[in-house]
Amino acid sequence: MEMTTKRLAYLLYLDTDEKKTVTVTELARFFQVSKASASRNISYLVSQKIVCGDSLRLTEEGKAIAGRYREELRLMEEYLQETVHLDENENRENAMQMVMFLTEGMKEQLFRRTRLNRLFQQLKPLRNLTFSEFADMLGDGDYPVAFVIYRENFERGKYLSMADRGMEHPATLRVRKGTGTIRLKAVALERRNLMERLMLHGKLAELEYEGKKGFEPTVKDGDYYSFPAEMLDYTYHAEENLLIGNCRLRTCAPLKEKKIHIRTAIFSMIIQKI
Repeated sequence: MEMTTKRLAYLLYLDTDEKKTVTVTELARFFQVSKASASRNISYLVSQKIVCGDSLRLTEEGKAIAGRYREELRLMEEYLQETVHLDENENRENAMQMVMFLTEGMKEQLFRRTRLNRLFQQLKPLRNLTFSEFADMLGDGDYPVAFVIYRENFERGKYLSMADRGMEHPATLRVRKGTGTIRLKAVALERRNLMERLMLHGKLAELEYEGKKGFEPTVKDGDYYSFPAEMLDYTYHAEENLLIGNCRLRTCAPLKEKKIHIRTAIFSMIIQKI
């Protein structure tokens, strides 16, 4: 489907005006174009099964597409309001162009930034909170997040767990319909003693998170480990604009001679205002 700004404008108009019968003549008058121009754009939308040809009402697919574009426009306008000072008409026009012609990857980066900034604006009155309290504010999406895995019991200033080096940074926070999943990717690591003899080599063997009933296995998919974001305890630090979530992990790492090194650690996820 080849969507243009003109066709998108027709689509959004029909999405807000479905309760009454709309004619091509009315569309041409509203958009100040010739009837032939309006007819060409509507014919294309009909051919794509987005608009019903007899009534000029949106099909179910058309409603879904219009809803997606409307959300993208809302986020893009919000992004432009935060970064560029334009009047309402210019803001809308530029948002329309950006939604149509930016790549999906670029749009998602801008939308993530907008959602995160909106989240921190709404978090101001809060301090301790659960994931469900801010998931809807954040909105659906995949968010790269910083994290640290540190030893639960440390000594001589050695704070970081081996698991921290055994995971790819950043992690991904995946939000879908008010629920979240933290996704970590294991990478190969080595550890040598003072005599430069290899003690540890390979990737994480197992990873568990502390749930309501004690430690539970994460969902493993190749090198990826996933566990519910709801299991973290979240604290908002207004002074630094940081949202930090913590939970306990139990890691199982391979040692030489096929032995297993089991330790508990603290996983700390850090979300910061952009």
